[in-house]
Amino acid sequence: MRVIKGGCEFVGGLEIDWKFFTKDINCHIGGTDSNLLITKLQNHKENVTNFIYEYRCDKKQLNALFWADDTSKQNFELFGDVVSFDATYSTNTYCMIFVSFTDIDNHKRCATFGAGLLCREDTNSYIWLLRSFLKCFGKAPIMVVTDRDPAMKKAIEIVFPYTKQRFCMWHITIKLPLKENIKWHVFDNILNEMPFYTILYSNRIIYELFFKDALMVKYKLQDNKWMKDMFDLRSSWIPAYFKDVPMSGLMRTTSRSESENSAFNRVSHHGYTLNNFMNAFEYVMERKRNNQIKFDFDTSTIIPIIKTPLEDMEKHASMVYTRTIFLMVQREILHSIVSCSQKSVTSGVVSDICIVKHKRTNLLKKKVEFNKEDLMVKCPCMFFERFGIFCRHIFCILKIYDIQEIPSRYILKRWRRDIIPTTILKRTFRYGDSSENIDNVTYKAFSMLDQCLSSLSNDDKKLEEFMQNLEVFMTDIGEQGSDESPVTKEAHIDKLYGATMNPEVVDVENSPMVKNKGSGT
Repeated sequence: MRVIKGGCEFVGGLEIDWKFFTKDINCHIGGTDSNLLITKLQNHKENVTNFIYEYRCDKKQLNALFWADDTSKQNFELFGDVVSFDATYSTNTYCMIFVSFTDIDNHKRCATFGAGLLCREDTNSYIWLLRSFLKCFGKAPIMVVTDRDPAMKKAIEIVFPYTKQRFCMWHITIKLPLKENIKWHVFDNILNEMPFYTILYSNRIIYELFFKDALMVKYKLQDNKWMKDMFDLRSSWIPAYFKDVPMSGLMRTTSRSESENSAFNRVSHHGYTLNNFMNAFEYVMERKRNNQIKFDFDTSTIIPIIKTPLEDMEKHASMVYTRTIFLMVQREILHSIVSCSQKSVTSGVVSDICIVKHKRTNLLKKKVEFNKEDLMVKCPCMFFERFGIFCRHIFCILKIYDIQEIPSRYILKRWRRDIIPTTILKRTFRYGDSSENIDNVTYKAFSMLDQCLSSLSNDDKKLEEFMQNLEVFMTDIGEQGSDESPVTKEAHIDKLYGATMNPEVVDVENSPMVKNKGSGT
């Protein structure tokens, strides 16, 4: 404000006055915080297309809340095959935990499907939240990735009975509990005796040979089930744990949810009211969707650099994929030329069996099946099934058979450019009764005024004339509104939060202060 108005003396108040106004806002909201939030959500539902919210009360106190908008529904329809959700804390003064449903969009960035606030981390609360999610989106995801919360696990089994549930890979490998019958010094000795190549390659066969035949016998752990499971988890079983679900290689940990939670925690505070937290949530979502518009713009305007002799293949990939995915495809095409070569081809009844080997070693070989008639191709590395793009082995075969474009059946919709309508991303999602047209006109007026001042800044005479005309216009506005009562501080606060607070009528009371599992000391 000091910079905008030209000095501290023109701001109209001191720094302490701004702090006092924040206190006045919190006092004015007071016991109507939850009631005001529900009113704002109802206004939002009336003014924003396809917005939905659900809430639950316990003895008139807000107990749980879920909300999602039209962009969230579009994201789930396109990218909702694998969903991660995790709880975060210290976002509001009532210690309600915040839960966001997250996946990856066509730019491999986090996409938020919906969000919720819960008073407790028990099974019943998660069941209510998941049922609200199911009611909003109409279908369950193929797979859900969570941490090792037993309440969350049980709720998913009840509400999403046909959804595959996977624990976070990080929690599996790092947070495995040590049993009392396995001493720490035994565990340390085993790790010390682990050869370097075992750590480097994490090959299941090497693990089985080395541990079961040597260390397991040495430390008399042959019959210890936990130790066997631990070694299995440390080996290549971890990727196989996610292998039965297509595209599950995109997300095998809750790190995406934790990244989202971190973004919300950076703009929120443990002393925030629910309305302040909702404003912070809106700010984060607006920033994320603006970034998505930027990524779409970069995809459509930046001409990629062709790096391989397969120019037609690269150009075709750049025309159908987003820029992020194209760079991944380009890397696989480059490796197909630099690192792979065809060793032999065996003609079959239906498909040709092509042996592709890595040039640096003869140990790594892949049997790629390719049908020249319908361009069906399959590689045992299952890179396409896990990540949705061709691997270097398949590109090597396409190069040999002189295929100039990626077959259309293998171009997944989720990786295509511009699959989300830009109008939905640009729509201003705000609470209150003010229409979007009023907001647009207001922003345009600010922009025009700024342009006028910039244009006249070097001409004192025209600038003085502009100010005189502006003063005449302000006088006319003042005369028209002279009969109106002056605007009170409470009215300013009501306008700021987009709803009128009526402490005499409170249908939803504030949530009780509760202690949850991860909220700290």
